[in-house]
Amino acid sequence: MKNILIILLFIFNNTYGSHEKIEIRNFGIVCIGSGYDYIGKHNWELSFLLNDSLYNFSIISKANEKYTFFNLSKLLKIQDLNYLNQHETNYIIKKNEKIVFNEKSKINLSPKNIFTIYSEKPPKNLNLKGKVIDSYALDNIDNYYYLIRTIIDNKLLCWVIVKDNKVMNVHTEINNFNYHNLGRITITNFINKKNPEFSFIYQNKEVKKIISLGEKSKYVSSFYKKKLKISSLSKSYNHLEYSGFIHYNYKKNG
Repeated sequence: MKNILIILLFIFNNTYGSHEKIEIRNFGIVCIGSGYDYIGKHNWELSFLLNDSLYNFSIISKANEKYTFFNLSKLLKIQDLNYLNQHETNYIIKKNEKIVFNEKSKINLSPKNIFTIYSEKPPKNLNLKGKVIDSYALDNIDNYYYLIRTIIDNKLLCWVIVKDNKVMNVHTEINNFNYHNLGRITITNFINKKNPEFSFIYQNKEVKKIISLGEKSKYVSSFYKKKLKISSLSKSYNHLEYSGFIHYNYKKNG
């Protein structure tokens, strides 16, 4: 009987233990939990001082959740996010009114990657549809990636991912005379941690989109009449930084 109690206590401590992993990720994601072990039903409070004002947010995690998070890019104004990006701030997290995290940090609002993007003519013999508008390549990588933009019959815009002279992925949008490039192409790795993605903005008369296009992946988030539509997959543990990235860019680009 004693051995059974010890085993049950071990399982309980490992499943609902008091030492959850807590980390401040890029784009204002404050994550509680590892994504593997249950964190249990608890009240979590995040507080920090910003420009002499105390900010406080709370979340109640469910018994069957393996992580929960605060998305500061969603919760704060753009000027507050930029301030936290420039200044080290003390973040305090309480679990059921007991302090379990107390650390200083800056919030990084730039994706971490080892890639350099530059303008480069596309490889030959790709048999791309339409006329090439522009082409970009990546440096510092074992495989050779290109993002090539084409237009078909002046009606359809295409963004093509090429890896080692092979077409891997394509995204298309209806060509609109009001379309224009907004900002630079950003290299991210939110979807697949090993392979790069090309994230860029497309806009027509009614909608603005942030498109993240990778070798085998595609995320599209849209802004329409000041409403943000973002994939539900962005709430998964491995994609939380993508959610912060989208909310930050939504506020930054209006």
